[in-house]
Amino acid sequence: GKYVKPSTLTTSIAYLPYLPVGEAASIIFLVDISETAPPGNHEVVIKADEREIIFRLTVFGKAVLKVSNVTKLYTYPGERGYRIILNVKNLSNYTVEDVRVDLYSPFITGTTSARIGEMLPGEERLVVFEVDVDELTPIGVLPVDTRISWNQEGRMLSESSKLYINIYKKKIPFLFYAAIFTVIIGAVLLLARKTTLISMLKERIRSKA
Repeated sequence: GKYVKPSTLTTSIAYLPYLPVGEAASIIFLVDISETAPPGNHEVVIKADEREIIFRLTVFGKAVLKVSNVTKLYTYPGERGYRIILNVKNLSNYTVEDVRVDLYSPFITGTTSARIGEMLPGEERLVVFEVDVDELTPIGVLPVDTRISWNQEGRMLSESSKLYINIYKKKIPFLFYAAIFTVIIGAVLLLARKTTLISMLKERIRSKA
């Protein structure tokens, strides 16, 4: 058929050298189902002894799981415990099992995998990742590969997408500058006070002399 093809040439041919009358034999054919195959019954034609035998193969639709970000994707190199919160929604009419979301990037470590489990049609879940950002992470936009996988009707399926995190240069807090300024002012005032005391002592010594 248009959407069902033999996996290889050798798996599309079967030869039975001898089959007694009244006996049955099992034949296994390996086929590939196109990603664009619509759900429903698809005809598969098998030729046997110059005759065509038509089988109907039922193809189920693939579930659609949407992953979206719900946090501000801004961080800086060296940040610890940075939290990424994603929303996962089952947009299909199928119940899926063993749902898992994984993040992949050489610049983040920590909790990069989250298992959700079963998701019913229309169900939504939030998953939280707490990661450390490498100090060598380049400034700019950091792409993070996001992979969601699930089990549907005994088949392991997956979809991949990208998450973009804005990496900015960490700025020194204003309070840090304020603290330094306060220390400098305090040191200047202390020095001025000491200078004044020394001058007063010198004046007293001179007056007594």
